[in-house]
Amino acid sequence: MKTKITTLFLLLCLISPSVLYGQRERGEGLEQIAKKAFDIGDYPKAIEAYSTLIKRTNGIKYYFERGKSYRKAKMNNEALADFNTVISKMNSDASFLQFLSTEYNPYNWRGWIKLEMKDYYGGVYDFTQSINLNNSNNNIIYSCEGRGMCYYNQNMLKEANEDFSKVISLDPNRLNSLRWRASLLFQEEKYSEAINDYLKIIDLEPNGHKIYNDLGVCYIRLKNYQQAYIQYKKASDLAPEVSLYYGNAAMCLAYMNKFDEAYNSINKAIELDSLSYYAYFQKARIFSLNGKRNDAYKNLNRAFSKGLKEPEVFERNLNDFRLIKNDPEFKSLLDRNNIKINLDKTLASDNQQLQKVSTEIVSPKVVSDAQVDVDINIPNNPTKYPYRFALIIGNEDYSSFQRDLNSEVNVEFAERDARIFKEYAVNVFGVPEENIIFMINARSIEMDRAISKINLLSKNTQGKAELIFYYAGHGFPDEITKEPYVIPVDVSAKDLKYAFKLSEIYKELTEFPNQRVTVFLDACFSGGARNQGLLTARGVKVKPKDNMLTGNIVVYTATSEDQSALPYKDKKHGLFTYFLLKKLKESQGNITYKELSDYLKEQVSVKSILVNEKEQQSQTYNSPVVQNSWGDWHVK
Repeated sequence: MKTKITTLFLLLCLISPSVLYGQRERGEGLEQIAKKAFDIGDYPKAIEAYSTLIKRTNGIKYYFERGKSYRKAKMNNEALADFNTVISKMNSDASFLQFLSTEYNPYNWRGWIKLEMKDYYGGVYDFTQSINLNNSNNNIIYSCEGRGMCYYNQNMLKEANEDFSKVISLDPNRLNSLRWRASLLFQEEKYSEAINDYLKIIDLEPNGHKIYNDLGVCYIRLKNYQQAYIQYKKASDLAPEVSLYYGNAAMCLAYMNKFDEAYNSINKAIELDSLSYYAYFQKARIFSLNGKRNDAYKNLNRAFSKGLKEPEVFERNLNDFRLIKNDPEFKSLLDRNNIKINLDKTLASDNQQLQKVSTEIVSPKVVSDAQVDVDINIPNNPTKYPYRFALIIGNEDYSSFQRDLNSEVNVEFAERDARIFKEYAVNVFGVPEENIIFMINARSIEMDRAISKINLLSKNTQGKAELIFYYAGHGFPDEITKEPYVIPVDVSAKDLKYAFKLSEIYKELTEFPNQRVTVFLDACFSGGARNQGLLTARGVKVKPKDNMLTGNIVVYTATSEDQSALPYKDKKHGLFTYFLLKKLKESQGNITYKELSDYLKEQVSVKSILVNEKEQQSQTYNSPVVQNSWGDWHVK
């Protein structure tokens, strides 16, 4: 009996690989299993199989295939690491170079990841390298399209136009490039050329209601109100639930002096979306154009009550209010609502500024050239410290990862904070770029891996490591213990078991001997008032406990105790991060930790009252181990 049990155990051991990779018993090899898993969209299984192949062979092809699988699984940081490995090794692997094509071009794949991560400069570099590596038409189409999108988002419209035009010359029906070029031509005020592209798009996608709306805006800019109205009517026929199309059509009718029809159309817009200020604002313009002063004021007040607050909305449409714009009442209304514009300015094109549907593809947002002072001319420290490592996380977009959340819960400017801090980590702190773990909108599993990775770096540098941890995003205090948690973008504050205790993060950072550990927290916790925290504030509301800190660690926080850390909207950063970057820039890194701490405490507390009318006091905490020495530490 004992012999039979032993034999059965040995058989189970022998077939365990077959159990792990189901199809093995049908004679398929691990590579075929991985490929099949990828083809059917089972990316975790493909990743597991390719990881096993890498352990067995360290083959460059498997790094590439795993990178593709990570990319499809939306694990961009892991994909980036694999494509970096491929690029570093491929010139010494003649067999891999034979496989190069659009599909097997690591620069192309890495370029799309960088585009998605908004690293547009890096994207341009990678797509250019992709074209240099493989000049086949198919690869040029994919690479020029990606590079054009990178150029567009840097407001390099000439270069973007050249790339999109190249793609369209090779594939006249390339819908994505037609959309981008149409949007580009619109921005350059080349409306007739944009119309040509929009008409081609409609031929390819006749039910695209957003395109009809954008086409209507082009006709408005050319003062062809009748043709514009026709396009808006088509848009509303295809999507009768969209308020905007009826509002835009109403404005066309008003410009053609068809006011009865205009009122019917704008009332339909309001019926569909009574909470939006824009339809009421359009109705006010229509009444003003029709000489109805009192009705114009009534609807302007309604628009303000619904949330109208952008001065540029008035500046674009000032000519529509020529009936009332010189009234003292009009000026008083703008002043009461903090709308600061030059009322003497009248634009010939005011009545052409109808709202354009903005989508990621049809009308992509362009980053403004009016850059913030701390984002440019960053000092450059040529010295790089090989044992300095940084983990930088910017968690801004929570609503895309959790269906029950709306965009109001997103952490304004957190992504920008992290991206610019990374530049300072490299150029001021002297962290080698390859020593940075950088994450935007990090999920729980990704954050767990990143924290483990920096822990291992600390473990394997024999006490020589200097660690920097920067976090901007949401957090939440445990309702019972009040202990703060850092919240990944895919974790609900109701389920903290997948979040990360600050105390555990500190423990991971200081588990092994280090030269020093520096933490910067510009995070948002939801303690305090229910109408703040996750909805409106960027605030560390739970003071780190003294017993959290051990080892050579200093922690800079955006706030103290239950305060909120708010954004500095004019500077497009968190208030704490802005002044952190400002001091690093002004001092060029020639500053002690104590000097930085004193500066942050003063500037953040004063500016918060001036800008946000709330108290916010930056705090600095240190472990007892460095009580007498941390203040003399230098940034560089």
